[in-house]
Amino acid sequence: MYQGHEILGKAFTVALLITGTMELAETAVLAGISALDLADEWQEALLSRTIVASMDLGPEAKSLDGFDQPCAILPRELRSVMDLPPEMRRCFVLRVLNGWSSEVCADLLGLEAPQIEECANTAILRLACLDGCSAPS
Repeated sequence: MYQGHEILGKAFTVALLITGTMELAETAVLAGISALDLADEWQEALLSRTIVASMDLGPEAKSLDGFDQPCAILPRELRSVMDLPPEMRRCFVLRVLNGWSSEVCADLLGLEAPQIEECANTAILRLACLDGCSAPS
């Protein structure tokens, strides 16, 4: 079970990977906190509500000003996730990193479950090919 600071860190990291900016990630976490219900198991509810808020904010396009900044605070193994196209990044984060079912991801993203699987699998291939091999686009 997560301690308070750990779940906040995880929620922020997931929001950052989805939105692409620290400012939107912070906004999403604050929205997630605001949406908590006292009856909720707050750790899981905070993560879920932060993700929903992140989805509502939408992924930001890369910019030279704000894009390097989020990468610097991410763990090394997650930095390359930021290079994925926004829809692919969202699918990967929800399906692979969070382990949510393709049906739940499809509902959140407005896609079909097979599209989620294809997108997440393509993301995995792209991330695995960091050494210069060619991955499908």
